[in-house]
Amino acid sequence: MVKRTLILVLVTMCLTACGSSLVKVGDIKSQPRKYVGQEVRVQGVVTDFFTFGRTRFFSLSDDTGQITVWTTKVLPARGEHMTVTGLVAEGIAVGPWRQLVIREAD
Repeated sequence: MVKRTLILVLVTMCLTACGSSLVKVGDIKSQPRKYVGQEVRVQGVVTDFFTFGRTRFFSLSDDTGQITVWTTKVLPARGEHMTVTGLVAEGIAVGPWRQLVIREAD
């Protein structure tokens, strides 16, 4: 019984340490060099969505900010609470203005 409990504790610790923890949108936007090119998990509420040809985007907001998510999946509903995993990329940068996006994993 002790061996089984120890194994369960070790597996839980590994999953916690090895798994992707949630990142706040504000952290991504305030430290873009740390996150661009990195896979992240963010959680929030869908505030808007739009398409451009076959390309689909939606805005995801948490308590620290809003970020655009680029997806190949069906667009979520406005107001939907969700967790997104994807790669942070620089979408557009013009002068001091920069638009970061998360390319959602398939």
